[in-house]
Amino acid sequence: MFDVAMRKRVRTVEALGLLALVVASVFSVGFHHFDEHFQILEFAGLKLGLTSEESLPWEYHHRMRSSLQPALAVAACRGAEILGVRSPFAAAFFLRLVSALLAFVCMRLLYAVYCGTFRGAEERWFLALSFLSWPAVFVGVRYSGENWAGLFFTLAFAACFLTKRSGAPAGFLVGTLLGLSFVFRFQAALLAAGLLAWLVLVKKAPRRHMAGLAVGMAAAVAAGILVDRWFYGEWTLAAWNYFDQNILQGKAASFGESPWWWYIRAFALKGIPPLSLLFLLAVPVAAFSRPRSPVLWSVLPFLAVHFAIGHKELRFLFPMVYFLPVLLVTAFEGMRTGRFSDVARLRTFRAFMACALAVNCACLAVAAVGPADGRVSLYRKIYDGYPGATLLYCHGEDPYRRVGLDVRFYRRGNLEVRTVRSPGEIRLQPDRAHLWVSSDRDALRDHGTGGNLVYASHPAWLLRLNVNNWVGRSKIWYLYELDAAPGTRQGAP
Repeated sequence: MFDVAMRKRVRTVEALGLLALVVASVFSVGFHHFDEHFQILEFAGLKLGLTSEESLPWEYHHRMRSSLQPALAVAACRGAEILGVRSPFAAAFFLRLVSALLAFVCMRLLYAVYCGTFRGAEERWFLALSFLSWPAVFVGVRYSGENWAGLFFTLAFAACFLTKRSGAPAGFLVGTLLGLSFVFRFQAALLAAGLLAWLVLVKKAPRRHMAGLAVGMAAAVAAGILVDRWFYGEWTLAAWNYFDQNILQGKAASFGESPWWWYIRAFALKGIPPLSLLFLLAVPVAAFSRPRSPVLWSVLPFLAVHFAIGHKELRFLFPMVYFLPVLLVTAFEGMRTGRFSDVARLRTFRAFMACALAVNCACLAVAAVGPADGRVSLYRKIYDGYPGATLLYCHGEDPYRRVGLDVRFYRRGNLEVRTVRSPGEIRLQPDRAHLWVSSDRDALRDHGTGGNLVYASHPAWLLRLNVNNWVGRSKIWYLYELDAAPGTRQGAP
């Protein structure tokens, strides 16, 4: 009876986790970091004819980014065109959905590896966090190098334990997945190095397994080099170029340096306490209680190097997000059965854990339905509502201009953008739709120019709740239609 109830509970939590990922793939539009867009989708835009080499970030010109993800994005867009779907937003959604489904597979496999390890309360915590941890859901739908490196490393990690044999074929599978993880993000080599050390020193993996693993890694890296040859038009070693520019030439440090403890503070705040505090404590407690854990052997070198490097961003740690439930529950089990057992039995500690679970549920809801970048809805309004020749007047700031680069992937080729200082510079032209975008809602009215408000980045009911004048302190985009010449607004809502 218990086994039946347990299986039912597992299927229910799995279904909820899959639902959260699918919902997030629909609503978490845009990008968490500019690299997620400019070094993947805009790279793909070069092959799709949407942008030029001169418009791409400096990393392209130094040939220091793997082109495998841009190549997959090109394939997704071409495949969508064959099916009659030419919207870049549909292509981006498909890439998020594929990421979400891969994340769900990783969650299931990692749960399968460790589900028999924990008992009682630890087992229930592990089940819930394996599929419903809000950081994993938020990161899981990102079509970014950090996420895909983490996904394929997690697949490789699970393959080490779920494959029934340890010969050369099994090693080749693990090696190929590790190699792909490296190709998606070169820093994943640190995760792979830790896992390889555990396989050799702790598990004592047979030589034929390690030989197959080496061949698999080499094959995946070689495939990545071939894709780079197609993308860049010349032979290049992107991994070496990345190391040369960021480490030897010091380009990474030029973007800012932080002390070694910066990750602790950043994760404690942005990971949302009290859950983030539990995750922070999990690594040292798990290391103390389970020093031979393969997860620890994998993540500790990764963390050590990132703590030591001066330039730090929280997204750099995203590849290890799927292992946070393992670390947390391992630490909790170690506390309950070890020298911290008295703390684990305290009512205050249990209340703290319950509070962390409640915060996780609230953050999960926000992560599932909130956009990763708010401007994408503006891009979509213009793209879908005005398919004909369109002139967009930008008052003060061009919304398509981000960190000194132009967003081309989400723009039609017949959209012309002009930045102006006042509505007096508007010049209406025949056979075009004319739009005005500004973060100043009253700019047109104050100048006496008419216009029809067709979009605001915040809903009208929320704008009316202007408590303490938060609207005046917020960046809100307003889009006005100035003119709609015949034949320019087919399909407009």
